[in-house]
Amino acid sequence: MKKISTTHISKLNGENYPQWKLQVSLVLKAYKVWGHVDGTNAQPSDAATAADKTKWNDADVEAMAIMVPLVDTKQMTHIRSCTTAKEVWDKLEKINSDASELNIQQTFSKFFQYKIGPEQSIVEAFGEIEELSRCLEEMNSALPEKAVVI
Repeated sequence: MKKISTTHISKLNGENYPQWKLQVSLVLKAYKVWGHVDGTNAQPSDAATAADKTKWNDADVEAMAIMVPLVDTKQMTHIRSCTTAKEVWDKLEKINSDASELNIQQTFSKFFQYKIGPEQSIVEAFGEIEELSRCLEEMNSALPEKAVVI
């Protein structure tokens, strides 16, 4: 199989989850190990042959070997005890997804503390405010339009 470079993918740092998720999921799909991550290729039962178990374990380790180097050290602490690719993916999603309580709180904080930068145009600033508002709406925490305008 052709080797796919991941050097263009920024490490998951808690602020870039949507981009990271898209890029890493595509790499996992290209390597044909996505089923280990999304759970469609479940771990073989105890009754499975040794060869089937080995094949599954090898693919699962490959999926983890793709994901783990693409997370920063702070994110790494969350996945140290994970033993399968699905556990790694699910844990990172739980912690970093837009719908997590922590991300909702952080997004509210960014919204309410927003300040226009010295080199920033009004149009750029309004675009960032609209993006924060859109994120809150996607997390089922929409602000009234009047609050966004103010």
